Amino acid sequence: MPILLPLAAVFIWSVNTIVNKMSVSVIAPGAMAFYRWFFAILVLTPFCLPTLWRQRRAVLLYVPRLALLALLGMVTNQSVAYFAAQTTTATNMALIMSLVPMLSLFMSIQLLSQPLTARAIIGPAYPSFGSFIC
Repeated sequence: MPILLPLAAVFIWSVNTIVNKMSVSVIAPGAMAFYRWFFAILVLTPFCLPTLWRQRRAVLLYVPRLALLALLGMVTNQSVAYFAAQTTTATNMALIMSLVPMLSLFMSIQLLSQPLTARAIIGPAYPSFGSFIC
């Protein structure tokens, strides 16, 4: 089972890239991003709201940080992917997305003064190695 979960994640992201490319001619990228988050909130709220309400004091401490991470990490990332689907192929989109872990590592070294560790190198190396082969 532990090997199936990473494979499932790769499969889901691959299908997501292909669906992005196929749907760009049907729905505008901005609308696609909006509807993605609208339906995610609609579906997940009933499951998350009870726990969120019980831990609201702890969550309130981190709301600014969580909002910034959500904006930069997910909303912007997916919105850029939707707009990229208008001008490039699904293969190029997947290759660029596979380089995100390595780019994040380099940015954290420069912007956050994080030290470069062996684990930090090994983690992003896997997807990056696949990108360089293609």
